[in-house]
Amino acid sequence: MSYLDLMVDRRRSEDYRQLSGHIPTAMYKKFKALCAERDVNQSEALEQALTLWFEHGEETSDSPPASSKQNNH
Repeated sequence: MSYLDLMVDRRRSEDYRQLSGHIPTAMYKKFKALCAERDVNQSEALEQALTLWFEHGEETSDSPPASSKQNNH
């Protein structure tokens, strides 16, 4: 199955949803470069990264994520 076929299947599947967000430009460029270097598509890389993040989060559930801190202006 080709990359394009895989993406079309995921778009039509009830088991997959699209996720998007804004990240720093440097992180975006590094992510794209590593995906190309490792010959993995961005959806697969994001899925792997989130899986690791979820697993890590279960181990350290005592402290809130850094992004949940609020700026008091």
